[in-house]
Amino acid sequence: MARVYQFPINTNLSYESLPDSYCLINSGGIPDDNFVISRDSNRKAVSHYSDMIWDFTPYDIKNRNIRFHFNNWFHDNNNESTQSISNDIKQVFFIVCWVTEHGYKSVSSLSKLHEALIKLAKFTHMKLISIFDVFKSEFLLYEFLNNCAGGIQITFNRILSLLVQAGSEKIGFFCCSPNAIKGFAKVLNQYRSSLKQHPPIPSRIYLNLITFLKDKLSEYENNIESIVYLVRKHLDDSYDGGTLYSASLAARKDGFAFKFYPEANHKHGKKIILASDIETIEKIVDRFALSKFFNDRDLEYKPISINRIFMEIYSICKLVIHVFTGMRHDEVTYLPYNCTDSFTYQGVKTLCIKGGTTKFGEKSVTWITNKEAHRAVEIVQKLALMIYEKVGITTPEESVEVYKYPLFIKTVYAGLGVASQKVSPSDIFLPMTQFKFQDFFEILITEEDLNELERIDPFRVWREESDFKLDSKWNFTTHQFRRSLALYASSSGIVSLPSLKRQLKHLTESMSLYYSKGSSFAKNLLSLKKDHFAKDYQESVPISQALSYMSEIIFSDERLFGPLGTNLEKRRKGFLIANNREKTISMFKNGEIAYQETFLGGCATTTPCEKKALRSIVSCLCCSKAIIKKSKLEIAIRAQKNMIKHLAPESVEFRSENEDLLALKIALLNIE
Repeated sequence: MARVYQFPINTNLSYESLPDSYCLINSGGIPDDNFVISRDSNRKAVSHYSDMIWDFTPYDIKNRNIRFHFNNWFHDNNNESTQSISNDIKQVFFIVCWVTEHGYKSVSSLSKLHEALIKLAKFTHMKLISIFDVFKSEFLLYEFLNNCAGGIQITFNRILSLLVQAGSEKIGFFCCSPNAIKGFAKVLNQYRSSLKQHPPIPSRIYLNLITFLKDKLSEYENNIESIVYLVRKHLDDSYDGGTLYSASLAARKDGFAFKFYPEANHKHGKKIILASDIETIEKIVDRFALSKFFNDRDLEYKPISINRIFMEIYSICKLVIHVFTGMRHDEVTYLPYNCTDSFTYQGVKTLCIKGGTTKFGEKSVTWITNKEAHRAVEIVQKLALMIYEKVGITTPEESVEVYKYPLFIKTVYAGLGVASQKVSPSDIFLPMTQFKFQDFFEILITEEDLNELERIDPFRVWREESDFKLDSKWNFTTHQFRRSLALYASSSGIVSLPSLKRQLKHLTESMSLYYSKGSSFAKNLLSLKKDHFAKDYQESVPISQALSYMSEIIFSDERLFGPLGTNLEKRRKGFLIANNREKTISMFKNGEIAYQETFLGGCATTTPCEKKALRSIVSCLCCSKAIIKKSKLEIAIRAQKNMIKHLAPESVEFRSENEDLLALKIALLNIE
């Protein structure tokens, strides 16, 4: 029976607007030329397979113009050779999208796929070979990938994995596994190792920034109603909210006479508009005591200043959301207008923000946050609402579509600063994408900051990098706030790794561990507040670990196994630490020793575990910090047997879990 493949792209459009489904009848078959690649919201076909430009704009939930060109990678596209290569990369693009399992689901991911295939097209044209020659040759693949940028290497690693997983019968050609390409793993690892991790923000700079942001929020809240009045006056149909010059131009355009002094007689009989009746920006500033707000920013009493006020408030409030949620740049940029929410659990109210993540196929998610982030959203909402009202939208909060009404809506829709921008045919508004928070907060790097960075990552030569010179400005990037949140949250000791993974919207816990790298050497921000419960909790953790270590390991009657357990078994009878409780606790407090119970016994690593994210509890069997107990090993074997009973014998899960069971049984045999 032929299988039908539907491209699993994420979109806000109805099912009827999706691309055609593909029925794989012949091995490696490609669709007919009239196969519909994309449809618009009216279900009209936008692109067909025969087209050399595929328009995926209808499927971008952020309403960006996305078009994939397959024949503009070389200046002579009328050449028979280049046309053949263009058709081939189009075919591979189609196969990866429609035929492979767990493939690309978002338009932004497709852009990376397209970029990688265009790079391959240029390589094959230079070599005078086909792209299928490259896919089946380990040597050619390595040569190609070895000369690609790291991002292309990572994308191609995924492409090859998807094609191999689908199988040559489905895709119509043989493809080498990325693991079979000699040297590719080394090239990929070298690239990943060469990437410098986003730096955490030193605690002094971090705390100064937070104080600055909270002060700014208070200043905006104190002046927001006056600013709203000014903006409304500027955007309404009156002659107010601008300068006398702009008012005179508007009045004369409407056929009125603009006069600075009243006149008894006026020729032509035109109605007179008096300058004294105009409420200019300067008059509004005086009326609402906004002079300090304007003077602190060197703002002139001109319409352009209104746009600058928008830019500042947008930038600062966006930064607040980054700091107190850990969102990525696009995740904050495309927040919906109505994004604040809360829930109550066990009598405690928790604030959160709803939006869409750039991972997991761009789905709707929620971030836990605090009142400062909610304050920032509420301030921006008051400004954004005026822009929506200008174009006739009075209740944007009623939309259930994540990206239809963005919180940080572009000011050009209301004509602020420049000519107004028209709304798209799909009635989806675009957000502002350029922010300038670096212009509003500057702080110089001190010796204290450099020392702290060196403690967090002693293997990085911070002082030789241009961004971290003494007495230079600290350059903020939005990703630094994710890194810093992970670092200081992990350092606090009260945020679990799964919780951090959920907050940062990471695909794996290992990525959250990577972001938390160096947390054991970072300053504990919560401990600076003496009356915070976290301080008591953190002080009790090493004591609790020490008592558990002495009870379960030092004074235990059960024999110890495992790499570290065997060593402790030989030494613990005469182990001095067993007779010195205070010294033991002191060593735990200083980070010299650590201990936590595991399914197989215990673990004494002082650094985050990098093994458990890879292969369940079996990884403990060969870990140098593992302590194995026979009683717990037997319990684990029984639990594994019971779990396997419920798995299908032919499934991949069964084979994997059965291998784990075999490893546990072998370990038990070795210690009996």
